[in-house]
Amino acid sequence: MRFLSPYHLLLLLTIPALYFLQKRQGTGHIKFSALKGINAAVSPALRIRNYLKWLSYVILSLVVIASARPQVSIGGGNVPSEGIDMVMIIDVSGSMKTIDSIPLGGLKPEMKSKPQDMETRLDKVKRISRQFVKNRKEDRIGIIAFAGHSVIVSPLTQDYKLLDRQIAALDFNLITDGTALGMVLVSGINMLKDSERKEKAVIVLTDGLNNAGEIEPIQAAYLAKSYNVKIYAIEMGSFAENEILREQSSWEGVEHRLLDKMSRFTSGKHFVIPDSGQLYEVFNEIEKSEKSKVDLAGYADYVEIYPQLVLAAAVLLVMQIVLLNTRYRKIP
Repeated sequence: MRFLSPYHLLLLLTIPALYFLQKRQGTGHIKFSALKGINAAVSPALRIRNYLKWLSYVILSLVVIASARPQVSIGGGNVPSEGIDMVMIIDVSGSMKTIDSIPLGGLKPEMKSKPQDMETRLDKVKRISRQFVKNRKEDRIGIIAFAGHSVIVSPLTQDYKLLDRQIAALDFNLITDGTALGMVLVSGINMLKDSERKEKAVIVLTDGLNNAGEIEPIQAAYLAKSYNVKIYAIEMGSFAENEILREQSSWEGVEHRLLDKMSRFTSGKHFVIPDSGQLYEVFNEIEKSEKSKVDLAGYADYVEIYPQLVLAAAVLLVMQIVLLNTRYRKIP
């Protein structure tokens, strides 16, 4: 139980003061020089009438407690949970606007009418990521969007409806262009490092090379391994096209197999995804990862109980007034 206005409880200290003040004033009585020889017994009705007088203090106490706005918690405590903690890192740089070219040999006849064949890489990632999130039950998921720098879209949560809305809202204008892969990996690892779960993963969905930020991706990979975080690198787009981009890059020190080495180093995996169907398969494979059972702190909802206290005080007040003016009425 908690009180929204706990200082109102100090008014309870006035109740003993009222009692002693009333006792000091006294009530009407007949004085005897001596009680010897008087053998009058106190009737049950008189005892009950005296108890009814005490109801005033009970009623006043209930009103004071109600004014403090007491609340009781519903739920909370430790909730057993089994699943994975993962952070989805989604590339929203300009290169994700690319619509992948048709593979050699052309499209299969049954694929030509599918509208998703002409999706941008980001649209493809958003659509399948939303479906992946909707199928979660026990996993906690965080989302980070990145380009020239990173933005935390959502912390770790099991609010899958919120995650769905956040993924749907991702756009290219969110962040300055570029690909700061090392920096965003560190952000994802920071979200996972204190997790109680055994299985922790960073899922990187990108099509570019690291060309921004102050932290090298390989440094981030070492950090991930130290916190037992696996890196699943999902490389979007045609493999041939990405190889051409690597060859044409003028940035010194480009590691052609960087994503693969980072993934293997952290016991994760590297995937190259030319089409939507393979992306579904990758998410399904990640889903089959070992899940661990932990007790997670549940969120408690609080319910106001002051209406019940006010109702109880009102019932007692009516009962007191009725009884003191009928069955237990005092005759002057």
